[in-house]
Amino acid sequence: MPKTKVSIICAVHNEEATFERHLQSLISQTYTPTEILIIDDGSTDNTTTIAKSYAKQHPHITYYRIEHKPGYGCVRPRHYGCQRATGDILFIV
Repeated sequence: MPKTKVSIICAVHNEEATFERHLQSLISQTYTPTEILIIDDGSTDNTTTIAKSYAKQHPHITYYRIEHKPGYGCVRPRHYGCQRATGDILFIV
């Protein structure tokens, strides 16, 4: 019987100070099959570079960038991720 697929939605905006540790924690999980969706909400710091690097190195990570719209907070990128996730279970981090 196949395992349940899990989608991890990671919405970020200017998170360079902690983002690499965050991603390391996510990719260190042992449950498979898993997909990680990074939704970059228009970061202006090094977050974009970090996200693209991890997506390039790990085939189960997908990077998306959306235009930042003030006033929406983390809701908009999380919703965007939920629409693109293919897992049976969604986790938002």
